[in-house]
Amino acid sequence: MGRIIETNICGLNVTITPSNIHIEDSYYITLRALMKVFFIKLRKYLEDSHITMDTPLNHRSDRSLCNEWITHNNAYKLGFKEGQSEDVDLNYPQAWCAPIVYWFGSLIVL
Repeated sequence: MGRIIETNICGLNVTITPSNIHIEDSYYITLRALMKVFFIKLRKYLEDSHITMDTPLNHRSDRSLCNEWITHNNAYKLGFKEGQSEDVDLNYPQAWCAPIVYWFGSLIVL
């Protein structure tokens, strides 16, 4: 198994691997602007810690990451699979259809 990094960014527990960023209780952050701040702080943490591991941050745009996060938040607010949608897993690579689903799922922020 590859390297695993655990940290806390913006009060959220985060687990980072080369293919995934797992954010516990991600539903607490609901604004796209705050999600972008989260990614800025996460990149800064990785840089300041001299962590050079390849992560989804290197392969996906902030917009793509936020779209997925918002879709998970919307699912959680609708009560859909609450045990899974309360956290978000930002993966890379993704299935070809994932960006389309997350784009549609993030058009409205509940």
